[in-house]
This record gives sequence, C-alpha cells and structure tokens, in this order.
Amino acid sequence: MSEGMSTTKISHVLIPKSGLNFEVPSSFDIFVPMGDRFLKVIASGQMIDRSRVERYLEKRADVLYIESIAIERFLDEKFFSLYDSMSRHLDAEVRFQELIRCLELCLLDLRLVRFHPDKFMRLGMVIEMLFEVFKKRDMRGILIKVSHENMENPFTRRSILGAFLGLAMVFEQGDTTKAMFSSLMLGSLLRDFECPTFGDSDPHMRQESLEGEALAQFKLHPQSIVKRLHDFKMADDLVDNLVMQHHEHPSGTGFPRGLKRFETYMPAQFIWLADWLINVLYDAKEKAITYKAIAESIKISIPVEQKKALPFVLRVLSQCYGEQLTLASSV
Repeated sequence: MSEGMSTTKISHVLIPKSGLNFEVPSSFDIFVPMGDRFLKVIASGQMIDRSRVERYLEKRADVLYIESIAIERFLDEKFFSLYDSMSRHLDAEVRFQELIRCLELCLLDLRLVRFHPDKFMRLGMVIEMLFEVFKKRDMRGILIKVSHENMENPFTRRSILGAFLGLAMVFEQGDTTKAMFSSLMLGSLLRDFECPTFGDSDPHMRQESLEGEALAQFKLHPQSIVKRLHDFKMADDLVDNLVMQHHEHPSGTGFPRGLKRFETYMPAQFIWLADWLINVLYDAKEKAITYKAIAESIKISIPVEQKKALPFVLRVLSQCYGEQLTLASSV
C-alpha cells in the first residue's frame, strides 16, 4: 500500500496509541481511519513521529490500526525464532523468559488474528515444554518467579501467570498425567479469552463495580470460550469443567451455575484462588508492599470458604518472590 489513501478497506487490528514505542522504529505500517478508508501515517522501519500521530488523532478516538496479515507474519517469525533459541540457553531464567514470550505470542496470535489449527499446534508445543518444567518443583518455582517479575500486559499476565499459579497449586497436591496437564493448562490459559473488555483493562480487578450489560457480558465469558473451543475440537471434559467453573465459589455465590465446593472441580477452585491472588499481587505492586507483608495480609483476608487452601496459596506466593513462606501466625 502506498503512502496516502487506500482505495479499499484493509483487514486490520486496533491498537491503543499508548501501545506505541516512540523510541524505536515501528515494526509495522500503522494507519488511522479516514472515513471508510485508512491513511498510513507510519511506515514499517520508520521512527514514529509523535506530533504526526497526535495531529491525526487530535479529534478522533485514541486508536490506530495495523494490517492483521502483518501482525500474523510478525508473530509467526517471532514465535519460531524464540522457540528455536530456547534450547541454546543454559540459564533457566533466560530460557523461561523466552518460553513465556512464546506463550504470549501464541495467545496474542489467537486473540488478535484468528483461531486456526496451526496456532493451537504451536500452543500445544509450548504446553508440552511446560509439563517437563512443572514436574520439577524447583523449576516451576523459577518459572513462576520469572513470570511474576516480567509480565505487565493485563491480558497475558492474567492468562499466563494465573494458569501457572493455579497449576502449581494442583501440583502441590500431587502429580498429573501429561494428558491431564495439557487439558488443564489449555483451559487455564484460554479461560478468559471472551472477556469483552479484557484488552486494555482487566475486569477481574473491578468486578464488584460492574453492573448492567457489562456484568451480564462478563458472566457469559466461560460459556463463550467453551463453545468456541468445541467448534475447533479443542475441548474435553477437563477443559470444560475448568473453564465453566473457574468463577464458581465454595459458598455458592459464583457463576454461571452457583455451584458449591463439593460440586466444583478442584483445579477450577485453584484457578479461582489464582485470580484472587493476582488481584492481591497487583495491589501490592502498586503500593510497594513486601512479600512477607502480603503473606500476613493473605492469612487474614483470604475468604473464609477458601482457608483450607491457604497452604497452597502461600506456597505459590513464595515462588513468586523466590522465598520460602511458612504458616506461622496463620488463622
């Protein structure tokens, strides 16, 4: 596409202006909408001119567009480059940083571009590597610590760190088979894919303030992703149970069915706890609270119905900080 007006509407992906990096050349051609057409304001390889972007967006919504085919090619190249390089790193933290990045690329590809069997195949390749990591407690501890320290995007942080924390609690109870792990990890990673406002903000952080149509749509997301996974023949009973029940609560106040503890799949209860713990970690990071202070707070603030799981929560919390916590002074 030449500089200037396009003659046809392009297939595109919306990005926030806040997502632009003005310090390095752009990896993509970037467009702004002009009526029913698109105007290219930045070419791939060029530095992004802040004043030019702001001039085009001055009276428009604070968004820009990238052609989806360019996103797809970029994600393809990045994934295989990182996947191939992982085995060359002896340092576990460096290797896990690349593993996490591969996983982020898989999820962003599915979310931003399209669902496709090839993309699920790549996700399966990463999940297979994760199984070998999770079998060793010291290794999964390093993985969780690296994830906690290096993930900022609300979507991938909730998806990936939440999945790691929840599956770590499962492994604290005992090992799983490879097939079971694959289903639980897939369901955990994709559990919130259909959250309607999950891109720029995390509805889990403000669930209590949601109301009306926003709350109704939020409560539909487990059914929506399960249906989508079944359409691609990517779900089984374990995936269904985890996704459909990860917002259920032992008291029966959760959704979509209001199940109580004895009716709820245990790994789904651990994912609920992982989501709750992520909210605690978000708040602690903003307030610069130490991990020991967080642990003491958790012992008091964990919901009464979840206190039996307190040892598992503290163990995975300790892995986030690379420290060993105890149940001293717990209630």
